Amino acid sequence: MSRAGATSMPVEHSWSREEAGVLERATEAAPSADGSRPCELQLVDRMAMLCELRGADLVRCDAEARDRIIFCGAVLANLVLAIRSLGWATVVQRDSRPDVVAAVIGAHRVERTPEEIVRHEAIGRRRCWRQPFLSAPLSPGIRDALRDAATSSAVHARWVAGEQEALALARLLRCTGLDHGDENGYRNELAMWTPGPRPGASAEPDLTGSICEESVLVLGTPSDDRRNRLRAGESMQTAWLEATTRGLVASVMTRPLHRTEVRTALRQRLDLPCEPQVVMRFGHPVPDPRSG
Repeated sequence: MSRAGATSMPVEHSWSREEAGVLERATEAAPSADGSRPCELQLVDRMAMLCELRGADLVRCDAEARDRIIFCGAVLANLVLAIRSLGWATVVQRDSRPDVVAAVIGAHRVERTPEEIVRHEAIGRRRCWRQPFLSAPLSPGIRDALRDAATSSAVHARWVAGEQEALALARLLRCTGLDHGDENGYRNELAMWTPGPRPGASAEPDLTGSICEESVLVLGTPSDDRRNRLRAGESMQTAWLEATTRGLVASVMTRPLHRTEVRTALRQRLDLPCEPQVVMRFGHPVPDPRSG
């Protein structure tokens, strides 16, 4: 984090050292694509800004900055929760300047909600799980809660339902994986999704079966632009934190959706009223036998 120097506001209207630490920890705990930081936190007066990082190493496999902006949205979701945890109402400005992805103002004092408290506490416990889940389906109530957490005025969330939709998604993921080769471990990521090919079975049915057995959520937005990608990332992280509060883990796929034809095909085959941005998997983690 970089902190601005002198400000025009009185000290009581600036972030305290303790508050700044809370905001730092929340933004640093956000998920990222390929382990790279998508943005940095800057604090000015009672404002917290997320400034996009555009180094060459960040754009090598993300030329349109799709992942970078989506994961900036995840950082923004954490930042808003952190400010709310300090007892401040928030005013969010998205894409206010070319170099500022979002700015959040602590406007005035307000009580935290129980939901905000538990989700903020979940930030440090959130886990990315790129393996098969424990064979225990999520209850309808939990699925409803996760879908609702991912849904906003700008984001539509929809579960993949039934064998035909699972097959359609599996085919798109497999075809994209073949096109990518081993770029950034994409094919390895697909392999970790499934428990391994069953005897005499091809990879596609195996992946289809895994999707059918899991809870796979597709997040989409009305259009495909920076602001909508940012909102998709906010919803992605909100759903992830809601899952964490319920003892669940998740993983995210965005790379297949870099391609326009894949997004178009997924929208058509799932009859989505939106532009797909993120695919999420939710489930129970498999206990580590060493922890017993």
